[in-house]
Amino acid sequence: MECLQTCCFRGTSDAVAWFMANEDIDPKQEVDKILRISASPYEPDYGSTASNDAISQVGIFVVNRYDWSYYDERCLDEIGEGQEEGDDDVLANSNSLGLVDRSVAQEMVCRWLGQQPSRRDSVERGIWLYIPHGEYMFGRFGFNDTCTATRSSLFFSACTEFTRTSFSGISETLREHLTPLERFEC
Repeated sequence: MECLQTCCFRGTSDAVAWFMANEDIDPKQEVDKILRISASPYEPDYGSTASNDAISQVGIFVVNRYDWSYYDERCLDEIGEGQEEGDDDVLANSNSLGLVDRSVAQEMVCRWLGQQPSRRDSVERGIWLYIPHGEYMFGRFGFNDTCTATRSSLFFSACTEFTRTSFSGISETLREHLTPLERFEC
């Protein structure tokens, strides 16, 4: 994936979500599609919270908080928990995620082994996504029309408020804030 966007609370540089997409994908349109279908379950009008046939037909795959992080211990013997971040981020070992090309997966596991999550570097075919102070991590993957290849990925936490979050360097938020009355009238 060529397009990587850090999503931050407006007016800050604190990462609260990560978005990646193929370079031929319009990031704003893709995020709009993903959030319309399956946004954060902690926000109003969040859509679906589970992958099902209807979600699959529109090319979205939903990963929820219990599907990974410290609930899934399969990789702990390989990559370990990493060095502690200290009091600054006690959840660091469960609020980050590595996405890599399958061909370099073992190499990246060895490279990241024992490092602090906030210090794990990215390479051309792999990236470490870290959301400081995030809790309850979620993922949304967008697929091509035939559902044979990933075209985008959105990684966020329960603390991500999409009505206060924008791509780095862009002031427009990823979702428009609506009052309960405005949501009712839509």
